Amino acid sequence: MVFFFAGHRLNFATDTFATFDSGYANTTLHMALDNGRLVTAGLYMLFAMTGAAADVTFYILYWGGMITLCVAIYILAELLYRHIGYWSLLIAPMLLINVFIIDYFLFLEAFGFCSGILFTVIAVKFFADRMDGGSVKDIAWSTVFLCLAQLCYQAVPGAFVGILLPFFIYYSKGSIRTLIRYNVEACIEYVFVNAASFFMMAFAFHSDRVELMGETFGESLKIALTGMIDIMKDTDGILDVVMPAHVWCVIVIVLGLLACVRAVLTARHNESGSVLLNLAYVIYIFVIVMLLQFVLYVIGRAVARVSYPLGVLPGAVVLHMLLGDGTVSDSKSGTFFERIIGYIACACGVVLLLMELVSFTIIFGQRYEGNRLDRDEIVSIGHIIDEYEQNTGIQVNGVVFYYDENSSDYWDCITYYSDTSVRSLRRIWSHYTSVNYYLGRNFYILDQDPEIKQMFESQDWNEFDEDQVVIVKDVAHICVY
Repeated sequence: MVFFFAGHRLNFATDTFATFDSGYANTTLHMALDNGRLVTAGLYMLFAMTGAAADVTFYILYWGGMITLCVAIYILAELLYRHIGYWSLLIAPMLLINVFIIDYFLFLEAFGFCSGILFTVIAVKFFADRMDGGSVKDIAWSTVFLCLAQLCYQAVPGAFVGILLPFFIYYSKGSIRTLIRYNVEACIEYVFVNAASFFMMAFAFHSDRVELMGETFGESLKIALTGMIDIMKDTDGILDVVMPAHVWCVIVIVLGLLACVRAVLTARHNESGSVLLNLAYVIYIFVIVMLLQFVLYVIGRAVARVSYPLGVLPGAVVLHMLLGDGTVSDSKSGTFFERIIGYIACACGVVLLLMELVSFTIIFGQRYEGNRLDRDEIVSIGHIIDEYEQNTGIQVNGVVFYYDENSSDYWDCITYYSDTSVRSLRRIWSHYTSVNYYLGRNFYILDQDPEIKQMFESQDWNEFDEDQVVIVKDVAHICVY
C-alpha cells in the first residue's frame, strides 16, 4: 500500500468522467462487449443495481485494488519462501509492483486490474504445485484462474509465463526433456486462454480491440517489436520522472551481466554454459510472449498497462539467480564472490523499487495538480455561462468544443505523458462530461460551427481567456488552448 497510498484521494482520468456521466448501467455493456473485462463489468453492474454514489465507487475500486494486490503479493511471497527464504519479501514485490503497474492505479478500474494480477498469481501457484509433485488437476485449476485473469484484463496473464520461467529451470533439474514438458504444458494453457479470449472478443463481441495493428500479421509483428523496443527504452516516461532516460533498460542489462558472471563463477564440470543458456532462454521466451501480447492487445501504440508482463523481467532474472542453487539465500553456502554478486543483484531490485516509489508518488502529485487545473478552468467557463444566463435570461443547454492552433494535451506540470494524464477538455469522451461533473449541469454536445472553428484555430493562447468562450443563443462554444 505504501506505493499507491498517495493516490487514494478522489482523482480523475479522462475515462472516469465518461463513466460517471454515463452511469455504471451504460458503462457495464461497454466494459463487457468492447473491452472483454467481464469481471469489472460485473462489479459495475452491482454498482448500477445498488445506486452507489460515483465518488464512493472510486474509493471501493481503488482500495479494493490495493488490498487485492497485497493479497497477490502475500500468496506469491509464500510460494517463493519455500525456495529462497526471506528473499521472497523482495522478489514478490519486485515481480508484481513493477514499473508498468502505475497505469492500473491511474484508471478507475484499479480493482479489476489487480484482480487479474491476483488470479494470475493463483494460476502460477497451482502450476508450481504441479511441477512440485502435483497432478494434472493442478493444471486444470491453473487454467481456470488464468481464464479469470484474462476476463479482468487481457494484458495481465502474460506475467504468468514470466514468473514461471525460473521455476521451469529449477524444477527440471537439468533435464531437457522435463524442461520441454513444462514449457509445452504452460504453452498449451497460455495459448488456450488467449485464443479463447481472442475469439470471444473478435467473433462474439465483435470488439475492435483485437484488430491487428497492421494490414498483415507480419506487419503487425514488426509494429509490435518496434513498440516493445520503444517501451523498454524509456519505460513510457514513468521512471524518467525522477531518473535519466533508459534507466530501467540499464538495470535489466546490469542484472543480466551479473547473472552471466555468477554463472561463470559457479561453474562446476563445465555447467556454466548451460546456466548461460538458461538465462538466454528466460529472456527469449519473454520476448516471444510480449510480442504475442502486443500483436493481440495493443491498438496503435505500446502503453504501460499492456506492457505489465514485461516489467516482470528484472524480478524474473534475480529469481532465476536465487533459484539456481540457493547460494544467495543461504549466507553459509557459495563462495564469497557468488554471494556478493547475489547481494548486488538484490540491491538493484531494492533500488528499482525505491525509484518506482518516488516516481509513483510524483505522478500522483501531478495527477492531483492536473485535476485541479482542469477544475479551475471549467469553473471559469461556468462563471462566464452563469453571467450570460443572468444577463440574458437564456439558459445554456449545449456546448461545442474547439481547439486553437497549438492546443496542448497536457498541463505544464505533467511529466508523465500518458493517456492517464491528458487534460479533461482534450478528449471527446471527457470534455463535456467533465464540464457536467464540475458544474453540476447536463449539457449536451453539438457539432462545431465552421466559422467559429476557423476563428478559434487562428488563435494561439497560452492561458485561459474569456474570449475562449463564445455563447450564441443557448449554445456555449468553448476553445481549448
